[in-house]
Formats: sequence, C-alpha cells, structure tokens
Amino acid sequence: MPVIDESNGLGEYEEVTRAYCDFLWGTGAGGSVEEGLVLLWGMEKVCPMSSFHLYVDEREGADDEAYFEAWSFAKSHTSPISDPTETQKALEKFIDNWTCDEFVGFVDHCKDVVDGLELENDTEMSKRCEQVSALPQ
Repeated sequence: MPVIDESNGLGEYEEVTRAYCDFLWGTGAGGSVEEGLVLLWGMEKVCPMSSFHLYVDEREGADDEAYFEAWSFAKSHTSPISDPTETQKALEKFIDNWTCDEFVGFVDHCKDVVDGLELENDTEMSKRCEQVSALPQ
C-alpha cells in the first residue's frame, strides 16, 4: 500500500521506497557525506555487490555487472509483443524506467561526484565507505 508523506516532498510512494530513503538518510545522518555518496552511487549502479568495491574495481578497469547495464541487457533481448500480458507490460515499463537517458545520466553524475572525493585505498575514509556499503554476510 502506498505511503503518503507530504513532509518531505515525495508525495505518494511504496513502503519499499520509504525504506530505501530511510536507509540512505540514516547512513548520511550517522556517517559522513563521503559514505552517503558512495552508498547512493553504489545502490543505483549495482546490485547486489558492495558499492565501494565496485567503485574501486571500476577505477581499476574491472567489468562488473551493473544495475542499469543489466536492465539495458534485458532491454536489448526483448522484442515487441503483439498482445502482451499485464506482467509483460509492467516489465517493459520497468525496463524503460531503469534504462532511460535520465537514469543513466543520474548514475554517471553520482560516479563523477564520488570520483571528485578522490578516495584513496586503505585510508580511514575508504574503509568507512567500504563498511557502510558492504552487504551483510
């Protein structure tokens, strides 16, 4: 059931969206700006690996499965269906949402911001960013 919260300007949204926003806000409130930005970029870029590890790997040229890249792959392997089911219609909208130029631009901008932080491996800040973005084992 959608949640309505006019206090933050989000309006109506699903409970899972609220949980995601709360997670990001909680990280930002309890950590540093750097930790929050690495987490945001990683969450939008990739699923389900550590966002900091992905960031380090990308700087070093690794090719990881990225969230919007995975949806782009899905989009490239779909073809028009003459009489789609409701599930197929929903999936098409979902794929379009997570592969649109605006989303790709947002993720790229988040990466540019994280690049601007100039985080170095094995520093106190990089370890904090790694910890906040690691998935539970």
